[in-house]
Amino acid sequence: MIAGTEPRTKRTLVFVLLYIGYCISYIDRSAVSLSLVHIGGDFHLNPAQLGVILSAFYLSYSIMQIPGGWLADRFGSKVVVVVSIAFWSLFTALTGLAWSLASLIAIRISAGVTRSSRLASPVWCSR
Repeated sequence: MIAGTEPRTKRTLVFVLLYIGYCISYIDRSAVSLSLVHIGGDFHLNPAQLGVILSAFYLSYSIMQIPGGWLADRFGSKVVVVVSIAFWSLFTALTGLAWSLASLIAIRISAGVTRSSRLASPVWCSR
């Protein structure tokens, strides 16, 4: 084995995994927007309430970008990425189990908080 190839291979693998995670995150954000028509039909929601569901996610997502970066600086980006992906997965699964408008809003706020931390911290993961 050539000296120095292992760290580069490891960094490349980390980059590829982070990229795949980012792509899944993007698809997930788009999927909720596309499924909003069916969600509105199931819960008998009007367009204003559907807008609140989308806004709840994006508001919490945007507010937590800077705190998510701070968490990555404070606790390490690897820890923040792993914890964030775990909670993001949990709240994504809980979205399908929502039982009311209030529960759906709370789950979407939580998903926005956890997803923003995951996207703010991968810069330092390859080190």
